[in-house]
Amino acid sequence: MRHLKKRALLPVIAVLGTMSMNPAQAAFDISVEAAGVLNSTASFSSSGVETFDSRSSGNNQIFTSNFGGTGISGTFSGVNIVPANQYGGAGGTGKYATDGAGSFTVTLNSDVTYFGLWISALNSTNNLSFYSNGVLVEQFTPIDLINLVSGQPAYYGNPSGTYAGQDGNEPFAFTNFYDTTGTFNQIVVSGFGFESDNYTVGTFTATAGTIVGAPEPISIALLGTGLAGLGIAKRRKSR
Repeated sequence: MRHLKKRALLPVIAVLGTMSMNPAQAAFDISVEAAGVLNSTASFSSSGVETFDSRSSGNNQIFTSNFGGTGISGTFSGVNIVPANQYGGAGGTGKYATDGAGSFTVTLNSDVTYFGLWISALNSTNNLSFYSNGVLVEQFTPIDLINLVSGQPAYYGNPSGTYAGQDGNEPFAFTNFYDTTGTFNQIVVSGFGFESDNYTVGTFTATAGTIVGAPEPISIALLGTGLAGLGIAKRRKSR
């Protein structure tokens, strides 16, 4: 079937990027792994990964994951599970997650300090919001990540299997999110065409990867101004 993926044009002034809605509650370090790396290389006292490969394909799904048999579990709500294609599926096989109605939620049964995922076919509408017991503690938009990998062709195009080299206009990168001052227990994935895989949660002991940018407090008013400045274009995708 045909699927619309909307892409936002980058604003002239990069007021967005890594943002903290409540900097007193959390401070995040964000890093990107080397091009072609599909999992985190950070160190953990406990961690687990959901690959989606054992999930049934379909839209708007709700299921609980034990993240590979760890003591951490999480409920995914409103997520689409899609077979690997040029836009996602780590390793070029299995399945991956994407948004259905523009967003989906991962609610964990315990507090964690780390979340990571392989972001594929990244576009500038793709956002992540982190909550602690219902309170927004950090919000990420990918402007800084796009700027970081811009001019580095190794990040562009699918690196995996039979799809290697396809979708060469968009970056693919495993991205780490480290809460350095607190914890969180819910992640909201939003945007249009947010393809991702290898969801990793846990408690980190050492970071890894290239830092994307230091978290920078930003007011809700400025956030609104920045979002209003984003232009929207459309690109058709085959599913």
